[in-house]
Amino acid sequence: MELDASTGLVRLYPEMRAVLLSGQQAEVLAVLIDRAGKPCRRDEIAAAMPKGSRPPTMAQIGVIIANIRNKLGAHRVLTGAGGWWLDASDASCPPAWPGAISFGELHLDLPRRRVWVSGRRSTIRLGWQEYLVLRALIEAQGMPRGCNEIWHAMPARARPARPAQVGVIVYRLRQRLGRELIITGGAGWRLAGRSEDTAFSAGASDAILLDPTTRRVALLSRVASVSLSPQEAATLQVLVEARGVPLSGTEVFANTPTMVRTKSALAVSTVISRLRC
Repeated sequence: MELDASTGLVRLYPEMRAVLLSGQQAEVLAVLIDRAGKPCRRDEIAAAMPKGSRPPTMAQIGVIIANIRNKLGAHRVLTGAGGWWLDASDASCPPAWPGAISFGELHLDLPRRRVWVSGRRSTIRLGWQEYLVLRALIEAQGMPRGCNEIWHAMPARARPARPAQVGVIVYRLRQRLGRELIITGGAGWRLAGRSEDTAFSAGASDAILLDPTTRRVALLSRVASVSLSPQEAATLQVLVEARGVPLSGTEVFANTPTMVRTKSALAVSTVISRLRC
């Protein structure tokens, strides 16, 4: 089952059937999806819904769920003393799209240009260039791809004017999907999901904690956190996202947002020297 919360459209698998829910029905179904197969009572469902969508009485929650069961099938929304819950196969599995490709937490529906991120309750519709870049990264199956490789893999009519502009598209994908899912390194970018990514996260995620909003970084070896300049924080963010992969000054420069970027790739070493101190 796949819910598009913005439209109320539900795709049912394996039947390959689409059902349109009302706004309230979509909100209730979203709550059940978030519970991932755990029973949910009337009051819990109402509390999790946006205030503007809640029915005036608790009894109407049951009516809404009855309508959902009629539309989707009673076997999908189970009921018992603990409330209602989704069948486990519908609550936890990624969409079984025909013609989809996957790597790590990302599942890309090729015909519809929609991506599903594991653990989320709805899909994301991608722009044409975003779709082409993400497809190239998923097809690489965790291996790095540089901007020139990705640019040449895109149809000529859909390419940005210059290969360097692929970095802008990658930035947009990170904003929409999650920065942690696309890793900088190896003279390009790759998707998270390899076994060594898990090992690095387990061994080093507590060693350095950077808050990009406040630009403060915490180290296990120090009691107090350290405040960084915008340039230092942006440079450190690029290094953290590389997850242990060595980066050249040119790679750090290319992956740093323009507004806080150093004047040249050579100046990156000066910022890193300040970070070391």
